[in-house]
Amino acid sequence: MKVKTALLVSLLIFVAGIVLMIIHSFDVFTSLIIAMGIVFIVPGIINIASLSTTRQENRNKEKVTIGSRFQTICGLISGVGSVIMGISMIGWSELFLKFLPMIFGTILILGGCFHACAMGMAFRPIRLPLWLYIFPILLVALGLSIIFVDKAILLPCHIVLMTGIGLVIFAINAFIELWFTRKFNTPVKSTNDPDVIDVEAVE
Repeated sequence: MKVKTALLVSLLIFVAGIVLMIIHSFDVFTSLIIAMGIVFIVPGIINIASLSTTRQENRNKEKVTIGSRFQTICGLISGVGSVIMGISMIGWSELFLKFLPMIFGTILILGGCFHACAMGMAFRPIRLPLWLYIFPILLVALGLSIIFVDKAILLPCHIVLMTGIGLVIFAINAFIELWFTRKFNTPVKSTNDPDVIDVEAVE
C-alpha cells in the first residue's frame, strides 16, 4: 500500500475510533452498525484501487522483495474483506445486533495480528523497536475482553468505548510504523548490509 493511501486509511480509522468514544453512552447499536459498514467500505475501496498502482510499481523493480509481496497480499485481503463486511453490515444490520460484540472483538484481534505480522515481516529490512509491539498486544487484549467477558458486566456502552479505543490504538500504531519507515528509508537504501536495519541503532 502506498504511504499516502495508508495514511488516509489510518486517519479514517482514527476518526472512527474517536467518534465511537464520543457516542458510546448513547443507544446507537443499529445506527452504529450502518455507520461502521460505511467506514469499512470506503477504506476497502481505496485499498483495492491502490493495488493496481502498487503492482505496476513492483513490476518495474528488478527484484520484488518478500515484504512488498506480503503487503500486496495483505492489502488485497483487507480491502476485499472490508468491502464485503461493510455491505453486509448495511444490508443486514438487524442480524448483526446480537453479533456486534463478537464482530468488534474479532476486528480488534485481527487488527492486532495484522500489525504484529506487518512489523515482523512486511517492514523488513527495517527492524522496528520491541516496544512498538505493545500496541498489537493491547488490540488483541481488548478484542478478547469484548468477546469473552460476561455481557452482564460488559454493557453495550462499554463495548462501543473499548472498540473506539482499539481503533485509535490501531491508527496510532499505523502512524508510528509509517513514520519509522519514512525516516529510515534512506539509510536502508544506502547501507552496506541491507539484510536488517535496526531502528534503535540508527540515530
